[in-house]
Amino acid sequence: MTLIGVLTIGAIGFLVYSNIKISQKRARLTEQLQALKEQVRDLEQRKRDLEAGVSFQESEEYLEEIARERLNLKAEGEEVVAFVAQEVNKADEQEESRGLMDRILEKLKFW
Repeated sequence: MTLIGVLTIGAIGFLVYSNIKISQKRARLTEQLQALKEQVRDLEQRKRDLEAGVSFQESEEYLEEIARERLNLKAEGEEVVAFVAQEVNKADEQEESRGLMDRILEKLKFW
């Protein structure tokens, strides 16, 4: 009778231990599943963005934009406006960069 009681308690202990291990493994796998689902959502969003980019690059608007920016072409009826940067005199630039105190000291110098 004692032997049957010990075997029963041992079997119950083994089943409880196995159940705990299985629960821990299930929790880990559930976390991995959620992480993989998140990756799938991110990759699907990236795929949609890339497909939208590809479809835009195949459009007529994109080709016109590239022709204007890179090839310096214009559409029929458009006018081109160019801006030319002014050159700044180095002496004027240095004069402006000096502080008020430096200018006063220079005027006070007698030598």
